[in-house]
Amino acid sequence: MIEQAKFCDKAAAKYATNPIKDMAAYTYTLERTRSYLRDSDKVLEISYGTGSTALLLAASVGTYHCTDIFEAMIKIARGKVAETSLANFSFEAHPVLEGIYSHDGLDAVMAFNLLHLLRDIPATLDTARAALRRKLATQGFVTRNTDGSDYRRIEQQPPPETLALLAALK
Repeated sequence: MIEQAKFCDKAAAKYATNPIKDMAAYTYTLERTRSYLRDSDKVLEISYGTGSTALLLAASVGTYHCTDIFEAMIKIARGKVAETSLANFSFEAHPVLEGIYSHDGLDAVMAFNLLHLLRDIPATLDTARAALRRKLATQGFVTRNTDGSDYRRIEQQPPPETLALLAALK
């Protein structure tokens, strides 16, 4: 990941000026994402790059926190944030997925441009799935066996968006 970070830091300025290739698909993704978010949500975006998408979504939620590992991308994002009046936006640098554990009470965890950066996609998705299960447990939708070996569903119907997310993680 260190070599990748060096490469991305060198390429960040060019990356930040690249136009979106399929604006219709990008707009659709933004609108679909907004449809799942509430103005009170606490959101974490992993691997936010230069922050362009995060800035467009942050106005739709209560708190929007971002993590990334590439210093040059973070510097560009800080400049973009400085040009806005968003008070609910924060970001920090640290390794992929570590941000999930340091922020309690998340309502959404998003990663729009992450999979191509991962060496072990299944392991990363397993980590994300475990974080989601912990979230569902804190909301009372699942419970863990006393020995910690498995989760059990509590007879309570989760919201449709939660059911859709769980289905997508299988």
